[in-house]
Amino acid sequence: MSTRQLLRDSITKHGVFLNRYAGHRAAVAEELMQKLKGKVLLKMNEASVGDYIKSNKIYRNRSDASLDRVIGMLNKVLFGTFEKYTESELKELIRFAQSEGMFAAKLLTASSTAIFAAPAKNQLSASVASKKMSTGLIKGLSIPDALSEFGKRKTKQILNVVSDGILEGKTTQGIAKVLNELFDFRIKNQANSLARTLTNAASSNAMESMMLENKGLLEGYEFNATLDGKTTLICASNDGKRFNVGAGPRPPLHFRCRSRMVPIVKPEYDLGAKVTGGRSSKGSSGPKQVGGNVTYGGWLKRQSHEFQDIAIGEERAKLFRGGKLKIENFVDPTGRTYTLNELQAIYPKAF
Repeated sequence: MSTRQLLRDSITKHGVFLNRYAGHRAAVAEELMQKLKGKVLLKMNEASVGDYIKSNKIYRNRSDASLDRVIGMLNKVLFGTFEKYTESELKELIRFAQSEGMFAAKLLTASSTAIFAAPAKNQLSASVASKKMSTGLIKGLSIPDALSEFGKRKTKQILNVVSDGILEGKTTQGIAKVLNELFDFRIKNQANSLARTLTNAASSNAMESMMLENKGLLEGYEFNATLDGKTTLICASNDGKRFNVGAGPRPPLHFRCRSRMVPIVKPEYDLGAKVTGGRSSKGSSGPKQVGGNVTYGGWLKRQSHEFQDIAIGEERAKLFRGGKLKIENFVDPTGRTYTLNELQAIYPKAF
């Protein structure tokens, strides 16, 4: 079996572990958000918010000292909780990245005729602490940036619910109901999404650090998207493309991204460069192995019309099926999905 196929198979299997680990980190985040909700509701009761609301003259002005006192109490709780979460999650992701860096080096050594060196622990730590995510809505943010921004945004949302509720004369129960909905849906889902995304980021940062450490043994890397109906257009459009180490898109390209980077060793270190093997997929006919050279676009063409409609949208699927547009035509150079109006303006002959 070729090194390319060994690496793709191993990284795909390792992806199952990554998804499970990401699920664990997501569960930790969700549990913390539930505890935080309890703290916020408790502080509201301790501050006797209901008594303040009963007096029409109190809290009608945002500068009122009593309102400021309640918001200050809640802000202290929120700030402390999110600060501790950022610190603990960052520490865990650094440990995880160090483990991933060692795994990547051992995998490359076992799958080729070359010996790959693992990056130093301080390099891997730095990759988590400072490396910026490269694409999409999270472009320009490091892992600590993303954690900090999450805490700031959630703090603002929670405090706004409380202050607005008081100023509108809502009862304590009324404010608590809105807070419960905010925590149980939006904050829970966003905390889950962030934890999964940053787990992939830590893994990708470690893989890139390992590739940079062994750049002389590699031709680059191949972007590897998941072949199923959940894959986004930005990942689908990059699937199978080859990039120079440190120069191409590095997963995650979006929240909850599952894509991976597969290193490409130089031919002289490949166990069998002409053997392409296969890759896993899950399409309209269920789980199936497909050729190793099959890209997302080629794979999607073989799926049912209904599956295509669900995967990329009915109108885009019609353009894709008719051969008028390719998967990569649906996104701009930054990875943003074009609207149908934009597509019509760019590719008028396709419509």
